[in-house]
Amino acid sequence: MEKEIISSINILNLNTKLFTNCFNDVNDSMGSKCINDAINPMNFIALHLLDARYYLAKFAGVHIESPYSQITKGAEKPCDIKNYPPVNEIIINWTDIGNLLADTISNLKSDFLSSSYRTKFPVENKTKLGVITFLVQHESYHIGQLGLIRKLHGLPAMSY
Repeated sequence: MEKEIISSINILNLNTKLFTNCFNDVNDSMGSKCINDAINPMNFIALHLLDARYYLAKFAGVHIESPYSQITKGAEKPCDIKNYPPVNEIIINWTDIGNLLADTISNLKSDFLSSSYRTKFPVENKTKLGVITFLVQHESYHIGQLGLIRKLHGLPAMSY
């Protein structure tokens, strides 16, 4: 494993666990419920994160499509999605793509990671490593949102 990717893999693995912990005791109704018009439901954020993980897998060379691409295609707000998948299915897919990503990214070589990439992401590092780093940070940001939303549903704080 290349040393420059170790931190991203460690955070990716931690995020796999934390995402799952955010959904402890969250049922399907709670997961798709809007607390108010300004806060997206947990399942909406979860599908966004899954799309991002599948994007990262493709970016890293895996030929795979998100099982939710037809549900999320063109969805910009929660009401654009009519039927959310069950929470337990979301968690299974999250864990599966997390394991695949950890294996895939740990096998990326320095020449791939250091290669230049014209990114649409707000990062100064315009390499493929910069893209990976941003996407891992992006999911950390949204996992923080999930942790807060679970508390707004009256559940205890997410556990580590």
